[in-house]
Parts: sequence; C-alpha cells; structure tokens
Amino acid sequence: MRLRHRNSIAEIIKRRAYAARLDDAHLWGGQSLRRGFATEAIAAGVPERDLRSERRERSTTP
Repeated sequence: MRLRHRNSIAEIIKRRAYAARLDDAHLWGGQSLRRGFATEAIAAGVPERDLRSERRERSTTP
C-alpha cells in the first residue's frame, strides 16, 4: 500500500479507532502510535537514548 500523504497513517489509525467503536476515537491518530511505541519500548527495557535516536529526538525535554 502506497501512502498518499504524510497524514495517511494518522487517518488509518483514526478510522480503525472509529470502526472499533472506541469512546475516545476522535483522540486517536499518529501521535497515539508514537506514544504506544515509546511506552512499549521503555517497558521492554530499551535505553532512552536509543528510543530518542529511533524517534529522531534530540533531548528529553518536552
């Protein structure tokens, strides 16, 4: 599947959240996927510096 726009992933996530009839489906999107990735990686013991590198972040400040 070829993505047409940079927001395509966010749109897919949002559609799937609505299809699953989640009460908060309107809040789901690309950021949900990024947060989930970070949460699971930290829970699995991935060092924070590696996580920042993967996400292309420069610092730990918000």
